[in-house]
Amino acid sequence: MLTQAFDSGLGVLTFVTAPRVAGSIRSIKRLLRTWMGVSMSRHPLGGSQFNCNGTELGHIHSNGVADLRLT
Repeated sequence: MLTQAFDSGLGVLTFVTAPRVAGSIRSIKRLLRTWMGVSMSRHPLGGSQFNCNGTELGHIHSNGVADLRLT
């Protein structure tokens, strides 16, 4: 719960200090939602998680840091 709150605050800070990053995050989320079989949920450590058929593809934090599954 604390990590979710921290990530939310990070999102506000990113929106204020780096609006282009915040816009890029929105664009990435919008694009990934169009992929067949991909769903989005909250990541346990904050940010948005993208799943395909129950497997995490990766997640993006509110400051734009993306963790991607490579295998």
